Amino acid sequence: MTFGKRQETVRPSDGMHRTICGNCPAGCGLKVFVLNGRVVDIFGDEDHPVNKGSVCPKGLLACLALTAPRHLTQPRIRDRLQEDFRTVDWSEALEFVTGRLSLVMSQAGPEAVHVIGAESDPFEYLSAATLFAARLGAGSAPFQFFPPALGDAGRLHRMLGVSGARLQMNPPRDWAASRGILIYRSDPAAAAPMTFGPVLDARDRGTWVGVIDSRRTISAARANQALVVAPGTESLALKALLRLMVDRGAINPDFVSEWTTDLDGLRRSLAGVEPGAVAAACRVTPAALESMARQLASRRPLQVVAADTASRAYLADDELCLAASLVALTGSIGVPGGGLNLLAVSPFNWARTASAAGDRQPRPPLDLGRLLISASPGQAFMAYGNPLAHLRGGQAPRDALARAGLVVRLACGPGAFDDFAHVVLPMTWWLESDGLLATSNGRMLQWQRRVATPPPGCRNPLAVWAEISARLRLEGGSAAGDAAGWADDLLGADPLTTAASVTALDPEANPPGGLLWPCTQAQDLTLENSRFVRGNSRGRHILFLPWSSFGGSDKRFPTPGGRIVFQPVEAPFAPVGTDADHPLALTIGAVVDATTVFGPHLSNHPPHRPRPLVRIHPRTARAIGVSAGDRLTVANARGAFSAPAQIADELPEGLLFCPEGLDHRVPDFHGLPPAALFALPAPGQPLAAYTPVTAYAEGSDPGRARRALARLLAGDRQGPTPFPLRPPEDLP
Repeated sequence: MTFGKRQETVRPSDGMHRTICGNCPAGCGLKVFVLNGRVVDIFGDEDHPVNKGSVCPKGLLACLALTAPRHLTQPRIRDRLQEDFRTVDWSEALEFVTGRLSLVMSQAGPEAVHVIGAESDPFEYLSAATLFAARLGAGSAPFQFFPPALGDAGRLHRMLGVSGARLQMNPPRDWAASRGILIYRSDPAAAAPMTFGPVLDARDRGTWVGVIDSRRTISAARANQALVVAPGTESLALKALLRLMVDRGAINPDFVSEWTTDLDGLRRSLAGVEPGAVAAACRVTPAALESMARQLASRRPLQVVAADTASRAYLADDELCLAASLVALTGSIGVPGGGLNLLAVSPFNWARTASAAGDRQPRPPLDLGRLLISASPGQAFMAYGNPLAHLRGGQAPRDALARAGLVVRLACGPGAFDDFAHVVLPMTWWLESDGLLATSNGRMLQWQRRVATPPPGCRNPLAVWAEISARLRLEGGSAAGDAAGWADDLLGADPLTTAASVTALDPEANPPGGLLWPCTQAQDLTLENSRFVRGNSRGRHILFLPWSSFGGSDKRFPTPGGRIVFQPVEAPFAPVGTDADHPLALTIGAVVDATTVFGPHLSNHPPHRPRPLVRIHPRTARAIGVSAGDRLTVANARGAFSAPAQIADELPEGLLFCPEGLDHRVPDFHGLPPAALFALPAPGQPLAAYTPVTAYAEGSDPGRARRALARLLAGDRQGPTPFPLRPPEDLP
């Protein structure tokens, strides 16, 4: 409970409701003021432990989406992509969907139906779509499109007995107890500022904060120390830091001997790492590497934070195992302020849910681009939101999608997937329906209350999947409108949430902050009060405590032997492979008020400001004759796009950075041609965080620019340099 001034609206209102923001996994509490059933104002909930009354731009703008012209309110169908959509009622739309699905299955079987998903999709969509795919025997299910390294097949699962998608040892409120926080290849300050708040709180209390990245991110700018390395060498730097610490005996021998196994295997895999050579490959000084190693060795308890929504798809098995090894070797597990803390985690294992529903198909990880290219014409694809935001492979998968027999899109607003859809079904937004918030940056389960009346034509995904299942005569379809009963059933069936219920989560009947999972016993529904921690959210804050067992297991670490099993890390990422034609590396980021993954796109950016911006090092810009604000063309053999240049002397010379992403297909991006810059990952591998490109001033000679870049980068120089920059207010 806070003692500050209560936040109240100055607009006329006749009621206030508490709910949880659904724009991202931060899980902020909101106070929503209404008048005659219409939302008139939104404030952060000052009593909520996550945001304590604050709210980011996306939350502040949330009420505008309810009346936005882009809010879809009626189903639309068309027989062929060359035709315009026609507006129909729900009965005709669902008859069209089931008729086309039946036709596809009669010709190629149910395995020709693909139900696409992403971790950011709403709980109601993921849960109902997963069960629909399992009962239909569909060719793919939503969970197959999640990052492979974070799943049960990832090596982190073999190491700890818990997959990365379910791993957060200490939620953000406990981070102030840390003596050291390492943020690895993530930028929570940009993607989830409410989650970054506890990092700043810890830093202000004396906690050392370090960052390893190839970009000088917003998080790096607020850290005590940032190791900005060459693109693609982040895990190489982390491996060298681990080698330095092991060589100097900076480990906790008691924890390692009692709770780990195969340290010798880890030592052998580190033996070939020579810190001096690593410093050269990473383009940092040996002194910078040594300095960070000393800090990591002396800061116990230590925690590593990684895998925000913008970066988690790019993380590889080796990186996650290196991060887990770091906290294990220092004994920073099962103690306040320590551990490996991945963001956007969820207790639900959708592969197991599908298996329990009778799904007997092997379900390997899938990449959407590869699936589309390999699919024969005439197959069916069903998805939520805008899967093209995640699509790699250039134009080929889009061409394949255009040959599909049926494409169904469930969405709140328009998006690029409409270009390929035969059916668009309007969904309720999170302010317009009750629902479970199960994917969280803080390991929390929370309940979102309906606070606005949806347009008559919008439906919850549960109702949509229920009616499609009924029309196809599938057994066990979802409950048409009972979101609470549906959530209770799934919470009770999951081994990590058996004590949870919607009644225990309701924000208007319980202490704010939801429930921390695992919650399997009655005491998990209360505020923790022990010699380890006093909680301000109900449930256990620290996982893997001594003399405890992990949820659904009788062991501290749910591996076969009950110990952490160190994994050899043989192949860290090498520097991005470039050639004479593509001397630069391009990477992208996400800023909270420009992120399009969650819900309809909202932004408080000035409408005259073109996007995306491309940040470029001043010497790189000078070499190709580009000044701040000039249009820069970025290209490789797959495609090209042009955007304004932003000079940023904190970047490596060989890196281009689009901090607001490169999803040029959302409705607010106009005039940007389809960029096809990214290659497909290998099967079961993470997306590549970087792609080789070249860059030149729009309309100039690309060959001359490539030669200038080759001369510049051959000098292997990097770092800040004087450069005449325009004042920020003059930038476009």
